[in-house]
Order: sequence, then C-alpha cells, then structure tokens
Amino acid sequence: MKKVMAVSLGALLLLGGCSSKTDEVYQSSIQKGLDAVAEDNFNKAEGLFEAALESKDKDKIAKAYLNQIQLIIKADELTAKRKTEEALQLLDQSTKVKEGSKVISSKSKEKEEQLTAMQEKQKIYNTMLTDAKKLTESGDYQKSNEKLDALIKEDLTQFTAVKDEAIKLKGSNDESIKKAEIAKAEQQAKAKAAAAAAKPSINGITAEEAVQLSKRLPSYPDLVANGDTFRAPTIYDGSWVINIGRPNGLAEGSIIVDKNRTVSFMYPNGEVDEVTPY
Repeated sequence: MKKVMAVSLGALLLLGGCSSKTDEVYQSSIQKGLDAVAEDNFNKAEGLFEAALESKDKDKIAKAYLNQIQLIIKADELTAKRKTEEALQLLDQSTKVKEGSKVISSKSKEKEEQLTAMQEKQKIYNTMLTDAKKLTESGDYQKSNEKLDALIKEDLTQFTAVKDEAIKLKGSNDESIKKAEIAKAEQQAKAKAAAAAAKPSINGITAEEAVQLSKRLPSYPDLVANGDTFRAPTIYDGSWVINIGRPNGLAEGSIIVDKNRTVSFMYPNGEVDEVTPY
C-alpha cells in the first residue's frame, strides 16, 4: 500500500513540474511578445504569441493576441499595396478582438491615425495635381507650374507616384512654354517684317529715315530755331517731301529727299538750294 502511494505522489510531482515549466514558457512568450509589439517588431511578436499558444493550445488570451498581431501584419501588407481602406478595416478589427491586449490595440489605433492622415494628404496632393493638369490642358502652363512647384516642395516620400507625375508634367510644361516663346518670337519677327514691308518707301527709304536725312540740310538748325513747323513726309514725284510752315502760317518751303538720299531745300517758287549729296 505504501509503495502504491509513493508512486502516485511521484507522478503528481512530475505533472506539477511539467505544468510549472509550461506556465513559465507561456508567461515568458506572452511578455516577450508584448515587448516586441512595443518595439514595432510585429513579426517577432507573432512568433512569440504562437509559441505561447503552443504551450497552451486552448488559451484565449494567446489566441486573441496572435489574432490582433496578425491583423496588424496583414494591414501593413495592404498598406504597402496602397489598399488603404482595407488596411484601416483590419486595424479597426484588431482593436475590437475579445480578450485582446490594450498594448496591441494602442498600436493598431496609432497606425489607423497615421493611415488616415496619409489618406487626407493623398487627397490634397491629388487635388493639387488635378488642378495643375487642368491648367495645362487650358494652355496656362505658367500657372500649372506654380501649382506643381508648390506640390513638389511638399514631403512626398510616401507619395512617389504623385511626385513622379508632377515632375513629368512640369517638364512637359517647360517644353511647351519654350515652344510658345519661340513661336511668339517668330510671329513677332514676321509681323515686324510685314509692317516694314507695308510702309511706303522710296528705294528702301522710309518716312522715318527721310526725317533723319532731312536734318543733314545745312539750314535745318535755323529752321528749327525759327520755330518752323515740319509736316509729315509725303511722296511726290519719286521723292520724299517734307513741307515746312512758318509760325505765321505762311509756307517756308520744302525739304526734298530723293531716292539717292540727296537732301535739298525747295522754296515756294520752285527754286532748289542747299543740295546735299548723301
């Protein structure tokens, strides 16, 4: 009888020792898992919670912690794929797991806040990019570039697609601006040439040049000093004629500039004087 009791007591002690060892592994795994969560090492935490569940396969807390952390890991994977809405749903589920950890829930909420803020920034940056595109489509490349410059100055580390598209559009705008400037310069040159061609001239001498040539007449300074009035040049008989009037309204005469740029003075009676070759 004593022998049977001794064997039974030994078996109980052995079972007690095993149970104590299991509890030690469980508690250690849970604590280390939570420490890993605090350090944002979610993959490590997952492994530790799995170890805790292996030591106690029916433990509700270990199951809950593992479920929470796996939801966070899955949310991170979805975030990397830019599936923000789905990631937010999983993070919300992580905070609502029955028997879950407040430490893990806190991490889930922190990630939710970060994702929501990122989502808002994404909307703002998308709007800025859309506005710039509309300005480009309307041909207002300068204002489009102003929008793009403001966008590119933002921290777009997490929004590489927006940044790349903004830089590409700005390069396209710059090219369009350059082409527009070249086209404008060419158009102005053509307009200037057309205007010059439309102006009346004698052997290439325009009215403006005739005025300048008239100042070579020896008596020109005296005419100016007398207060004489110089009329606009007109073409007569193949020469430029600048009629001059005295202050009293009487005719003084005319300055003649011929096709050879020779300048002369003609009196009202038709006599010519002061012939000044070019």
